[in-house]
Amino acid sequence: MKIKILMVLMLFNIHSIIYAQNKVYSEAEIIFAEGEKLSEMITVKFNCQIFSTNIKESKVELDNLEILNSDLNLLLKKLKKKYNSIKFRKKVPNAKWGEDYVEHKQTGKLVKIEDQSQLYSLWFNEYVPIEQIIDEFKRIDCVEYAHGPYSIVEYSSITPSDEYYSSQWNLSMISKAVKNHFLTEKQIEQ
Repeated sequence: MKIKILMVLMLFNIHSIIYAQNKVYSEAEIIFAEGEKLSEMITVKFNCQIFSTNIKESKVELDNLEILNSDLNLLLKKLKKKYNSIKFRKKVPNAKWGEDYVEHKQTGKLVKIEDQSQLYSLWFNEYVPIEQIIDEFKRIDCVEYAHGPYSIVEYSSITPSDEYYSSQWNLSMISKAVKNHFLTEKQIEQ
C-alpha cells in the first residue's frame, strides 16, 4: 500500500511535529502527498486594491466580495469551481489602502510604510496543491507575491559551537516568540 501522506503537522499550541528530532512550526497544516505539497491556505500580496470594500470580519467567503480586477476575478471563479469554497482573511486587519504614511509616535514626523492592506490568506475547504495555485496567481499582474504557509524548523539536536552560548540567557525567549507567532485559525477566532 502506498503511503499517500508522509507528514502531517499536528496541533501543539500551533501546528508542530517532531521529524528527525526537529520541530516544525507552520501557520497552517501542510501535508505531502504523491510528491506534492498540499495545504488549506496560501498567502497572496496584491499591489493594487482588489476589493471594493474593506474586509473587517475574520474570514469572508469569496461570493460576498466584489473583485475589482477582472483577471483575478476569473482565476478565483475557476479555483472556486474546482475547490468549492475560498475564504479571505486579511493578514493586517487595520491596514487601509492608500495609507502609505503614518505618524512616528516619538518624533511626530510622517514616515513611509509598506502597504499591508492587500495582504490576504486564502483558505480552502480542502487541501490544494500549493505550488500549482501559486503559479496561477503569479500570472496575474496585480499579484506582488504568493506563497504557502510559512514553516520554521527548530533544530533542537544542534549544539552551537559558541562557548558563551549558555550565558546568553534570552535565546530561549526567541524560540517562545516564534511559537507564539504562529497561531492556528481556530485560536485566532476564539
